[in-house]
Amino acid sequence: ALRALNKSLELAPNNWTCEFHIAEVQRQTGLLPQAVAGFQHVREIAPPEALPPVLLSLTETQLALAQHERATSFLARAPESFLDAIATSLELINIGAQYKRSAWKVAADALLGLAEFDAFDDSEAVLGRLAKIVGNRSSDRLTRILQYPLLPEGKKAIQLDGSVARKLLVATCA
Repeated sequence: ALRALNKSLELAPNNWTCEFHIAEVQRQTGLLPQAVAGFQHVREIAPPEALPPVLLSLTETQLALAQHERATSFLARAPESFLDAIATSLELINIGAQYKRSAWKVAADALLGLAEFDAFDDSEAVLGRLAKIVGNRSSDRLTRILQYPLLPEGKKAIQLDGSVARKLLVATCA
């Protein structure tokens, strides 16, 4: 399938649908880093009306890559891939109403993956990216089980661990 799609791409360069299908085949055959790169390229060249399904495929692939990295002990890379999946999911949530449920599921699964880490190499960067999910808004329904604000405020030094991701997971799924 990849050979045929690559041949099609040679005949019609910059054909975003062909590149999309190449990335999809790469994802389905376990070539996850290549698939992520492929979907990112398609995201740049696809027309605006095609962006939601491209973003959905990208975020699902980023999540699969993160889970694969965690399972194969690439523990330094996995948190970044989980955060990439969350960022792409949030982008999709903001533009594609029909894909919101799928995007929130990927974001929740990525938060669940992050919750398994005891610490992060760059806590401030992780915190900055997680803050985009729910910020420091409180929910009356959750005040008995979560302490607000969910994320530390200001520039104080923190040791961020998976418990913050668990709190955000509960808050976003509630």
